[in-house]
Amino acid sequence: MTSTNVCGTSAARTKNITVNLFCKTSNTESESQVTSWNVYPNPTTGKITLTFNANGDSKYRIKVSDVLGNVLKTDWVIAVEGFNSKEISLENFTQGIYFVALQFEEKTEKTLRIILQR
Repeated sequence: MTSTNVCGTSAARTKNITVNLFCKTSNTESESQVTSWNVYPNPTTGKITLTFNANGDSKYRIKVSDVLGNVLKTDWVIAVEGFNSKEISLENFTQGIYFVALQFEEKTEKTLRIILQR
């Protein structure tokens, strides 16, 4: 390869690049570990189901917060690569709006709003 600009042309150089099409790599700093996630039913009367696809086997924290940001419930799920499901009880909560957050390595991946009706 050579490079040309207003100062002239560089000497020719070679750079070898190896591509392995069979390796799966991930940069956790820039890529989300969770895809296609949902919480249902919404609105709910007391129990919700969290479903998501994980990019790999990992431990995730689930946090349920109120509208003021107070964490009211924390749970853990050991996820496998692919589809995962976790049932969460909100039966002791009062009617209102809540947020369900899914965290991976202390970083919030996704947050959804849910409505609890009685």
